[in-house]
Amino acid sequence: MKKILLPSLLVCSLFASEQNYIEIGGGFVKSKNNFSIESEEKISGLKDAKEETTGIGHIGLFYQYEIIKDFNVLTQINEEGFKLGSSLNTKVGKFSLGMKIHTSEEWEDPYLINENRKETDVYEIGGYTSYAFSVNEYYQSSIAYQYSTVSYDKERVIEDLEREGDRHLVVFKNSFKTEIFYKESKYITNIMYEKYNADGKASSYDKYSLEFGVSSQLRHNLSLSIIANVGQKEYDAFNVKVDETVDVDIYGIKGEFVWDEPFHYEHVYLSVRNGYQKENANADFYNKENTYGVVSIGYRF
Repeated sequence: MKKILLPSLLVCSLFASEQNYIEIGGGFVKSKNNFSIESEEKISGLKDAKEETTGIGHIGLFYQYEIIKDFNVLTQINEEGFKLGSSLNTKVGKFSLGMKIHTSEEWEDPYLINENRKETDVYEIGGYTSYAFSVNEYYQSSIAYQYSTVSYDKERVIEDLEREGDRHLVVFKNSFKTEIFYKESKYITNIMYEKYNADGKASSYDKYSLEFGVSSQLRHNLSLSIIANVGQKEYDAFNVKVDETVDVDIYGIKGEFVWDEPFHYEHVYLSVRNGYQKENANADFYNKENTYGVVSIGYRF
């Protein structure tokens, strides 16, 4: 099965906890994306991508270990790659530091017409730091910064469209917890800003995103989480291939249903995740659409 680049957080837990777990599963992704290697190998023009459906496997792991009091090391594996980090709990909050690695595949030249496009490996390596704090038992907040470099094994595009570069990402998260009729609910609002400095100005962009969602305990062992997102991506320079300076409107929604300890199996859980995301650009070639579904089984420890 080919590796495909999924939209960020598609199959990661929507309201992530810091409890150790391992998880496996599978599902599908139905997508329209001219930059994905799941799109047509040969295209006749720079227009909307055709819809492709692909089966996917899923594996997730989060493991955190306390070396000394209040100091932890952690490792995490999911569709966003591999993360290795550490965290320190203090009276004024939690400080985290670590590194991330992600590999994927794209086309050497996604704009190539009437010839077979060739795949190439893409490597992203970087680091992150974050600070999280609790105002009280009902409100938590965090701010995180990530920096990474992106490199292509082979790239065959004109200089203005070269995609290698560096990524800066700032994320501000807030969560509020309530309890009504003995049922707990959590609400989130996340604000994200991404700056991608590519070697080619027409592949450089600024991206702004807002997420808002809720997670509710339906029963003592059943929970439902829903998150919606809106955003915009603005490219820096004129793209001669599509005859536009590309602007993209982004919106989507994703949900997760979790059944804890099914049939009284301790520490086990079942998860069903579904989502939809649309990127609507002023140049048809940049339009993207993704629908996905994943079913998985996990073990917390």
